[in-house]
Amino acid sequence: MNMIIKTMRFSLFLFSIVLSSFTWAQSTGNLSNEWQLLNEQSGVQIYGRVQPCSMSKDLKAPFDIAFLKIVNTTNEAKEVSYNFVIEYTEGCHGCNDELESFFVQKIQANSTLQEDCSFTQNGMSHIIKNPNFKGGWNFTNTRITNLKID
Repeated sequence: MNMIIKTMRFSLFLFSIVLSSFTWAQSTGNLSNEWQLLNEQSGVQIYGRVQPCSMSKDLKAPFDIAFLKIVNTTNEAKEVSYNFVIEYTEGCHGCNDELESFFVQKIQANSTLQEDCSFTQNGMSHIIKNPNFKGGWNFTNTRITNLKID
């Protein structure tokens, strides 16, 4: 009897680990907490990732934020223009090439622009989930569209 209880507890523990990893992967769509290449063109690479950021001491849980990193691998300064598209099960932000999702970044030769929870780069982050708000949309995917490198 004791062995059966131990086996059941272990099975339950294993199931909860698998379920929690599946839930995390599902909630971050095509992104993880590691940088992933989203687009590459003319020596410029654009990466994305998801990171939790505490927005206020008054909020219980941090927001999940999609961040971008732009890497210029060339010996020339570049101007990078793009639409930062965020897709949800319920709809899309930026899918219709709206101006509010269109951004231009200037990046020096052989350098990197990277956004983080300090939010210093306009157009390189987007809130994808606020766990403090019940009933929010379910994030599925992020894309870079209309990429132009000058």
